[in-house]
Amino acid sequence: MSPISHELERIWLTSDGKKFIEEEIALIHEAEINNNKEVKKNMELYDKIIKLLNDNDWGLYFKGDPFVSLPVQQDDNVFKINNVTLEELSRVLKSDEVKGSEWIKLESEDKTLNPK
Repeated sequence: MSPISHELERIWLTSDGKKFIEEEIALIHEAEINNNKEVKKNMELYDKIIKLLNDNDWGLYFKGDPFVSLPVQQDDNVFKINNVTLEELSRVLKSDEVKGSEWIKLESEDKTLNPK
């Protein structure tokens, strides 16, 4: 009888080349890889949107209430545009309010906004 023995086991490989003995842990790791890719893709799209707005000196406003009346002492009314700040846009884009499927829609529309 030989003192050396061996076993054949399954090794699970993930897309980043890591090896796992347990399938569940490999699946969890692969899900984390995919989630990180999606987050990175979303942040790249966010950066594109902000750059597009800044480069073209564009602004955003509230469609439902585009003008705000300012208080004045005379009888005339003075209005200002009810704009959306880049900080507000940034907060919404980075929040959970915007889901992955909405980013995909935005990405496809980005090609029509900024054709090459």
